Amino acid sequence: MTLWLRYAIVKTQGGTLVLTGANTHAGGTRIEDGVVAVAADDALGQAGGALTLDGGVLRVTGDSYRATNRTVLVGVDGGGFDIAAAGHVFTLGRGILGGGELYKLGASTLALAGDNAGFAGSATVTDGRLTVGAGGLGGPISVQSGGTLGGSGTLGDAGAAVTIAARGRPRSGRPPGPAGGPGRLCPARHVADRRRAGGRGRVGGAGPRRHCRIDPRSALLARCGRGLERDRPPLHHHRQPGDRRRKRNLRRGEQEPPVP
Repeated sequence: MTLWLRYAIVKTQGGTLVLTGANTHAGGTRIEDGVVAVAADDALGQAGGALTLDGGVLRVTGDSYRATNRTVLVGVDGGGFDIAAAGHVFTLGRGILGGGELYKLGASTLALAGDNAGFAGSATVTDGRLTVGAGGLGGPISVQSGGTLGGSGTLGDAGAAVTIAARGRPRSGRPPGPAGGPGRLCPARHVADRRRAGGRGRVGGAGPRRHCRIDPRSALLARCGRGLERDRPPLHHHRQPGDRRRKRNLRRGEQEPPVP
């Protein structure tokens, strides 16, 4: 199916919409609920059209769609990227904009290569790997038990926490907070023998030294004092894009975006 439209495509309600072919709609693609699945960038319309996630998920299928340079906006109801193919790396060439919560879903990798200074929201790595480039990623970041956080960029803003759940894995990168400032790395519980960090980087913040143990094979530097001993335990229910909308009971009984 090929779409020839002047305006945007807006995906609402639950379920999955699969876009194929070289679509020419000029107004971008907006996902307000459910999932839009694509295997190529031109399925999302003309190259200048933005991708807006405001309660829904973009699922990248196959391994041939490797990157997009579209503007990506995350609305107040949040949105996610589901990288479905095993071993696949999907790259966002431009920085993310907006103030909602960004979710990384699926077992493979989402790479942020742009400057994310315009992103005022938060990020949750539910599954797979999220890598952050030189453009960094501010705001609170949560790595759930199936997720990995990596890259070389600065993570978190001043006072924002980077929270690692038990079995969640921080890899390489710079300290939480600008230049290792007052950002925090907060294990959800004592995970000294479960958390492994590879590559080069530094963990900033505060915590008792006996609870800040780093894999000796890595080059990760740890600075610990009081206050890192314990954070809130991971929630049994992981928040997903659109939770705020569902809490407002605007759309009752609709199917939630599937999580692999």
